[in-house]
Amino acid sequence: MLRRIPCPPRKAEEKQEMGLKMFPEALNQMVRSKPFRGFFICIMLFYLSWHLDWSLWYIAETKYAGMNEAQLSFFQALCSICQMIFIGFFSKLCRRKSEHFTIIFVCAGLLLCPITVASMTLLPQSARMPYFMILALIGNIPQGATNMCVVQLLLQATPKKNRALIISIYTLFVTLSNSLLPFFGVSVYTALGANDTAIFTVNVIESAARFGVLIMMILRYRMMKRRGDLFRPLCEE
Repeated sequence: MLRRIPCPPRKAEEKQEMGLKMFPEALNQMVRSKPFRGFFICIMLFYLSWHLDWSLWYIAETKYAGMNEAQLSFFQALCSICQMIFIGFFSKLCRRKSEHFTIIFVCAGLLLCPITVASMTLLPQSARMPYFMILALIGNIPQGATNMCVVQLLLQATPKKNRALIISIYTLFVTLSNSLLPFFGVSVYTALGANDTAIFTVNVIESAARFGVLIMMILRYRMMKRRGDLFRPLCEE
C-alpha cells in the first residue's frame, strides 16, 4: 500500500534535526497552514466519530448479536478477506477520482455500522446475528481503504518544513482519540442503563455524528474539485 503512494526521495538539505524547541514552531505551522488546518479538523472529526464506539462495537457483537468466540473470529476473518479483495478497486478509485472521493465511501461504510447496531435491537434475538453479519460486513468493506486515503491526504496537506514533526503531533492526536473515546462511549452506554435502549440510543447518536462527517467529506470533495486541488502534489508551504 505504501509503495503505491507517490513520494519523491528526500534530498539531504531537506532532512532536518528535530528537537523540543521546534515543537512550538511545528504547532504554529499546523494552525497557520490553511490546507493542513482544514484537513486536520475534518480528519479528527472523522476519527472522533469512529473511535467513539470501538468498544461498543464488540459489546454489540457479543451481547446483542449473540456471537460466540468462533462466530466472532469467522466474522472478523471474513471482513478482512473482503477488504483485501476490494482494496484494488479502491486503489483504482483513488487514482481516477482522488482520495477525497474515495474517503466518502469509507465514511458511508462507517455510517452503516451504528445504523446496523441500532436497528438490530428492534429485531427478535434469533434474527439479529445474520442481520448484523450481513450489514456489518458491507459497512466494513470500505474501511480497508482508510489508511490508503488518510496517509495521502495527510502528505498533501502537511507543510514541507517540520513535516516529520507535524506528522508525529498529528499521530499523537489520533492516538489520544483512539485511547480515550472508546472509554467515553462505554461510559455513556453504562450511564444510560447498559441495556437494549442504551445501545440503541448511543448508536443513534453515533449515526448522527457520522452522517455529519459524511456530509462534511462530500462538501470538502466538491470544494477541492472546484479549486482543482484533488490531485495536488505534496504541500510546500
